[in-house]
This record gives sequence, C-alpha cells and structure tokens, in this order.
Amino acid sequence: MSYAEFIDWQTEDFFENWENVSINVLVKIFKDKDDPRAEEIAEYFGIDLEDGYEELDEIINDSFFPMINFIYPLETNTLQKDAVYKTSLETNCIVLYNRVFGKNYLCLAAGGMDFSQDIGLAYAIMDKRIPLELAIDINTQKNLTVRGENWGLLEYKVIQALEAGKNRINQLLKEWS
Repeated sequence: MSYAEFIDWQTEDFFENWENVSINVLVKIFKDKDDPRAEEIAEYFGIDLEDGYEELDEIINDSFFPMINFIYPLETNTLQKDAVYKTSLETNCIVLYNRVFGKNYLCLAAGGMDFSQDIGLAYAIMDKRIPLELAIDINTQKNLTVRGENWGLLEYKVIQALEAGKNRINQLLKEWS
C-alpha cells in the first residue's frame, strides 16, 4: 500500500466532494459551552469563549485547509470526535472525508518543511497504528515537529510498525528460502 495519494486541489471540487471533518468537529465542540474542550479551543486560538464564534470561523477557515497535494488514507471508517480533535490541534494535519469514495483521509494543513512526524502522529491518533511504508520514512530527529508526550507515542508506534514489518519480512524470507 502506498500511504500517500496525489490530489490536485486546483481541479478537485473541494466543497462538493470533500467534508472538512476537522473544522466540523472543532466548531461543534466550540458551540457546546458545556464541553470543557470549548474553553481549550478558545484558549488555543486566543478568542473569547462567549462571543468568539465569528473569529473562530475566520481563523479556522484560513488555517484548516489542505496545503499540499497529497492525502493520506485512513483505515478507520468510524471517526472518534476526540481523535479528530486531538489530531487537529496537536498535529499539522486535518481530517477530511471524501463523499465520492466514502473514505477518510489525513492532509497537511501546513507546508515548508518535513512534517513526517506530524503525519505519523496523526495516524497513531486516528488509526491507532502507523503504516509500515510511512514508519520507514518518518524523520528520526527527536522533537523536529512533535514533542513531549506526543513524541513518546510517535516513537512507540514507529517502533511497533517497524517490528511488525521486520517480523513479516523474516517470515517471507523463510518461506521463499
């Protein structure tokens, strides 16, 4: 499986074919003043919880859109609101849903440097695993774009993927020998 798929956002009808799950989840949480994460969102974006909806709408629509022409397919069809929330605020990735194919994807909402750690962390949060093809390509420089507790999760999931891949390769080598 190739973990990245090319997409030309210039020719793709984004608003008709795609749903920006990240925006929808963040806005829904923000509107629910009983949800403690609403206050976290207000603090994260530096806006007022009570009357900051217009500000949030402007910030979120500028910041949470695809920046590169690659999407990363998720295995999960059932998205957990907490996982989308965490992915959206703790990585440089957003979660998208393609209405045509009925599939969920990750996409970078930032550009300009190596965000392989963010993509790996987003997979660890959303799919609870990192595809081997991606794990091989994740930058090993500690704290490049992922830090703290998230670094520990990323490191654990990369090692888990590489170990599983190593075991599978060793099994195939035995079978072919």
